[in-house]
Amino acid sequence: RLLEKQGTVLTVIEMRNALKEIDVDTDNRMSLIEYAVWRYKVDVNELMTRPQGISKELEAAEEKINQIQADIKKIRKYKNKWDGKKIPDSGPKKMIYDQDMNYLSLSEKNLAENLDFAMKKLNAAQNNKDLVAAGKTWWLKRELAEAKKYAAPKKKIL
Repeated sequence: RLLEKQGTVLTVIEMRNALKEIDVDTDNRMSLIEYAVWRYKVDVNELMTRPQGISKELEAAEEKINQIQADIKKIRKYKNKWDGKKIPDSGPKKMIYDQDMNYLSLSEKNLAENLDFAMKKLNAAQNNKDLVAAGKTWWLKRELAEAKKYAAPKKKIL
């Protein structure tokens, strides 16, 4: 039936001869891999090791998402450091607190910029119909959505 839809209609004798050539594992059935090997005249190893089409935009987005996840871990570390503690009024602890808060505000600003960059690259990769791995794009969009959920609440530590 597949061969009919592809426009390669064969006679019964031609079909039997083709199936002898196609059916590698001799189970009297034609699998998709067997058909692809026969149709495109390639080796099974070559067929299975071909690139799956990842674009430069997708790679850039993945790199930024990995950086975003690392930044989120650092932000959580600094927030947990001061969570539930009294804010020092003066002295070295006050200086450490101020440094940590400056680092947090800078990290959250960078996080927002990285989220925006990653979203633009993901959209560019999705709109580019050349060699885009749909599964990888979906997965990266999901990771980015989770990162956005984390970045959304601006909880002040008091």
